[in-house]
Amino acid sequence: MGLLHLLCLAVLITISETTWLQKVLFPDDVADKYEAKCLDGTPAGYFISTNDDSNGWVIYLQGGGVCVTAKDCKERTYDSQGSSLYWEDYFFDNTNVLSDSDDGNPFGEFNKLWVPYCTGDTWTGTNPENEHVGGLATTGHNIITALLDYLHNTTNFRFATHLLFSGGSAGGIGVFHNVDFVADRVRQLGISAIVKATPQAGYYFPPEVILFPMYAIGSRVPFDFLASIGAQIIDGGYLNPACTRALGKQKFRCWDINVVQKYIKTPLFIAQNILDQNQIDDILLCPNEVCDPEDPTKLGLAYLHDYNNKSRAALREFAEIHKTGSVWAPACFMHTEDLCTTREVLVNEVSYADALKDWFFEGKRSVNIEECSNEDLACNTHCVGGCGDAYQNHKLTI
Repeated sequence: MGLLHLLCLAVLITISETTWLQKVLFPDDVADKYEAKCLDGTPAGYFISTNDDSNGWVIYLQGGGVCVTAKDCKERTYDSQGSSLYWEDYFFDNTNVLSDSDDGNPFGEFNKLWVPYCTGDTWTGTNPENEHVGGLATTGHNIITALLDYLHNTTNFRFATHLLFSGGSAGGIGVFHNVDFVADRVRQLGISAIVKATPQAGYYFPPEVILFPMYAIGSRVPFDFLASIGAQIIDGGYLNPACTRALGKQKFRCWDINVVQKYIKTPLFIAQNILDQNQIDDILLCPNEVCDPEDPTKLGLAYLHDYNNKSRAALREFAEIHKTGSVWAPACFMHTEDLCTTREVLVNEVSYADALKDWFFEGKRSVNIEECSNEDLACNTHCVGGCGDAYQNHKLTI
């Protein structure tokens, strides 16, 4: 047998031994009752793998950006980001909190749910006919409500003792916004579970970050303020009630993670790159040839210093406010690629998986915000990618 055949066989064996999560769509009556639908109006749902020997559960919200115009959102309805018609039948994760124990995941024996992102609204939407995006359904928050109730009615979730709520990028934003709601809903359903959350790459935005084109011409107008206004105009969805009560007429600011985090009461473990590449390159619009930390221009280096200082300040403030919370923040110029339980990235000689395990199961708090010199802002020497939402497949053929 040739080397190529041996490699293929090894891959097939690995896949066959992996725990697959199976698709479940909400029945039409459930989707209608909760208005829990994708952009195109098809029923939302989830992928699940159960373990009758465990009362632990992991729920992970998929990420995938945001749509802000009717054209943008309509384009999503032609694939899995806007319609469940395009979802595969199975899903597996071999890198993150839904992977198996053999992959190094401390939650590998838990019941596992992966919730696809098909609403383009950072999981906050409650509008089944959003006129700002052409009448499409932006109902991400509704999907979370339907999910919890449906799991309670149809699975052993009602006996859960531990729940880890997680998500990456837009899914991480959704975790910040919905975690107190999830914890409250679980209690309302009579479930005596310890609820904790770990948003990954969801801290949008550090305080008073500035669009690079504005920074380049000398403006210092904060972008995070404008982003909050825009998000509420487009979606007008669910916001943390404690935050909205405290801010009153300024309640739109509660979309901003740096604002709402102050009002979250559920224990959080933040996993966040100090230099988030998606924010710097794609949202704040600093071209990679200008803001690549390995070879920045003079202006790019100044901008990176500004972002870096604000990012660190935000994470330190979180740690000061939340005495039961943890932070794991590598000095990597990445987004979600290195934020999972199977990568070898270390901060202060500690991996994300080990810090998360000690925090979740033993209550050991840790604040690991990597320090760097002013000359080398992305100083972590172990920045390894490969994380992600793993794989989907129409059917198992092995």
